[in-house]
Amino acid sequence: MSSDTCATGRLSAPDNVAYDHWYREFVFRQPRDAAELGAVMSADSEEVFACYRFDGLERWTSRSVAAWHEDVEVVLGFARHALAETGEDPGLQQCLGSYVAYLESEEFGAYIGALRAHLEALGRTGRAKLGRG
Repeated sequence: MSSDTCATGRLSAPDNVAYDHWYREFVFRQPRDAAELGAVMSADSEEVFACYRFDGLERWTSRSVAAWHEDVEVVLGFARHALAETGEDPGLQQCLGSYVAYLESEEFGAYIGALRAHLEALGRTGRAKLGRG
């Protein structure tokens, strides 16, 4: 599902929301505290196509998170390509740059490790249901 491409998400949640080079919004960093959660929820309320989802723990398993993380270079490649396509747009440069920096950070590695441990503690170790529906 596409977002409304109005680029409003970062107005509410600049530490959590980025856009691609077509201004489609996505949450690139999960909220770290109550203030960031409120900001993401505010961004969600402005997105008219209801693109923000809260079903990740229903779909992911520790194995699928590990597999996704092993292929994070594909996501980084997309983000770097999108960053190169932004031209002189400083807003896109900033948000895509933040996304790339986060994916390359120790914070992200720690988050992935904690998420996998959490899913394992829940007994969610098998294959994920990654399709829509």
